[in-house]
Amino acid sequence: MKSNFKSPETFNVDVLVVGGGGAGLRAAIEAKETAPNLKVLVVSKVQAGFGNTVVAEGYLNVPCLGDEKDSPEIFARDIITAGRQVNNPKLVKIFTEEAKNLVQDLKRLGVKFNEKNGKPVLMTIPGHSYPRTVSTVGMGRGLTQPLYNYALNLGVQFKDRVLITKILRNDKKVIGAIGVDREGKIYVFNAKSIVLATGGAGWMYARSNNPGGMTGDGYALAYDLGLPLVGMEFVQFYPTYVFEKGVRVLVIYEKLVVQGATLRNSLGEDVIAKRGLTPSKVTRDVLSRILMMEILEGHGKDGLIELDLTTLNRKAVEDYLQVLSKRGFPVKKERVKVSPAAHFFMGGIKIDESCQTGLEGLYAVGEVVGGIHGANRLGGNALSEVFIFGRIAGKNAASKALEEELVEIEKEKISVEVERLEEILNQPGKESLVEVQQKLRETMWYKVGIVRNEESLNEALNELKTIEERIKNVRIENFFDLVRLLEIENMIKVGSVVSIAALHRKESRGSHYRTDYPEEEKGWIKNIIILQKNGKTTISTEDIPT
Repeated sequence: MKSNFKSPETFNVDVLVVGGGGAGLRAAIEAKETAPNLKVLVVSKVQAGFGNTVVAEGYLNVPCLGDEKDSPEIFARDIITAGRQVNNPKLVKIFTEEAKNLVQDLKRLGVKFNEKNGKPVLMTIPGHSYPRTVSTVGMGRGLTQPLYNYALNLGVQFKDRVLITKILRNDKKVIGAIGVDREGKIYVFNAKSIVLATGGAGWMYARSNNPGGMTGDGYALAYDLGLPLVGMEFVQFYPTYVFEKGVRVLVIYEKLVVQGATLRNSLGEDVIAKRGLTPSKVTRDVLSRILMMEILEGHGKDGLIELDLTTLNRKAVEDYLQVLSKRGFPVKKERVKVSPAAHFFMGGIKIDESCQTGLEGLYAVGEVVGGIHGANRLGGNALSEVFIFGRIAGKNAASKALEEELVEIEKEKISVEVERLEEILNQPGKESLVEVQQKLRETMWYKVGIVRNEESLNEALNELKTIEERIKNVRIENFFDLVRLLEIENMIKVGSVVSIAALHRKESRGSHYRTDYPEEEKGWIKNIIILQKNGKTTISTEDIPT
């Protein structure tokens, strides 16, 4: 495709928020409320208010609402136990203390909760010592839509469908960003502070419940800046994702399996009971591993496991079945085919307690951040995290913007990035973009998925290098293809980092399971840090902060 970009459009803002999901919206709201005179702009790859948050079930964890014995300290203990002791305890402490106020804060922003007698209905999710999980009316959309409307009314500005391709710095400070849209327009954002809220990278796996835009953009941006990524080997897979004809829907196993539904292999065996376990005690990482091992051993049906609904206590989950029915789940069937699917990244950009990254003025929040969940995330903590730390990130980004003068990005830096993008846009090629992406996703699923070992991880790294060469020969037919290719580039970077981290951690811990090192080792209660230095990937280990 022989073409050039349209003239760049420049925006001067105080706080730039990259990502329009729950984390980005909460950060933008807090920034604007902290200093109403600041210009706050949310740039989103999709329409703001969508992304991963909108497809979530709407579960959040709030301690101290139910059993009087519950406390932030017990909540923190549960989180670190699930995270297998490699969580950042400072971040966990902030998280569990602030979670007490979560319902009140979100109600203020217009969010409605499922309530009985004026109080949020509490449920228990495996791994929690007490019932502390609440749910929102309208699930994920019931969170993002009120926040989006609230932000609009505050005067937060939005720029949708723009992919940020580069974060720019001046010495040790962030000064702005450059992006591109699917119509061939370049955008330059001069900013005093930036909040990265870009979500995870679940789409780089062949089976994922994430939207297609979850391609690891924030991890790649941070990696290109030389910022440290922590715990990237820890990827959570949700065990029960429906793969029926025309139906793709995540089924909360805590709802169905705990209430009697049975997961069976092709031999008809109850795969949980087969291992001497009970459904209420099986966390997501363990159940995903059980199902994947059955599939890899050839005990799946077409690579899937059956969810047997004949044993389900339907009355106990009647309301949930009605919700599933509206989403296309075949509730009247006796058996439904399911598989684990990539769900959430525990690893990500390293931050401090103020959500500050290693670059002054650059903050990060949500799934793009690592350290809070350790090796495995408890159910309900993802949404709690984005709103708790979104508020913290927004407040600190606003405070930073009040201290700084706007620095205009140099024309030379803009030209370098535009030339890079034009070179990709106009590259000659015959390779199919779809086929290259499919190869990448299959490589990650089979080689760097739920079950790993040294051989598979090395194979993945070699295949990713081959894919990296192949994309130089991909046929680009329009600007939309360019954006998709840039996303594939990001997934290659992130996939390589995940593979390297997984190869380096010679043990199994939480969501990270290696058949050649199947046991958890005390000597590995430490974090793996990966960053780019002088164009090379460096790996180090770091003791857990105290």
